Amino acid sequence: MTRNGRLLPTLLWVILYCSGIPCQITSSSPMGREFEVVSLKPAKQDAPLLPPVNDPSSFILNGASLRGCILYAFGLMDYQLSAPDWTGEARYDLSARKPPGTTEDDVPLMMQRVLERRFNLQSHRSTRVQRAYVLTIAPVGPRLSAVSDCSGHLRFGPHTITARCTSLAGLAAALTRYADRPVLDRTDLKGTFDFTLNWEPDQIGATPLFRTVERELGIRTRMANAPVEFIVVDHLDKQPTDN
Repeated sequence: MTRNGRLLPTLLWVILYCSGIPCQITSSSPMGREFEVVSLKPAKQDAPLLPPVNDPSSFILNGASLRGCILYAFGLMDYQLSAPDWTGEARYDLSARKPPGTTEDDVPLMMQRVLERRFNLQSHRSTRVQRAYVLTIAPVGPRLSAVSDCSGHLRFGPHTITARCTSLAGLAAALTRYADRPVLDRTDLKGTFDFTLNWEPDQIGATPLFRTVERELGIRTRMANAPVEFIVVDHLDKQPTDN
């Protein structure tokens, strides 16, 4: 799943406020680009949750949970983070000014620096083997046509997923929203694809969606033991240092 300009605001909203998506763990922050100015303070309890602002010059969060900030900074899904329960309840307002030339890929790394400096975040990586859904190519073969020179785009509706220029890893991340455990791409299919999924819900969780994925895309879902990478929080201050 990409962090391009079209998709990022949606992903930020889901991750920071709903503890939902993205995908591959982002490398730890190197010494380098940082926000020029950062204002960080606890959010008011009765303040409304507003969509994040991520434009060329600024990055603004209102009422974002600390857990959501960590998920975004490291590129995690919720199940990939081992952190104190209170991080899901502690919410903050952040307003940061970007230095000239900041790219979308820079922002999560710069957020890592904010967490390290202001909350004294200390963490380590861990890999655990657990039960997961894995995507494999169905016997009928893949029913996907690669597309290129396009911007990644995912839209979610009631029992509908519309994808443009999306990788199979992006599909796995989208399916995880509806499943009771991680969904991992094991197809080895490269490239990006356009597809639309519509399914009828029932009482069996994600099963109808998985059936639709196999029928429409030629991608089968099965259960397997799989290594899943985690970030484990070793230390995190409840109160940030002063601005």
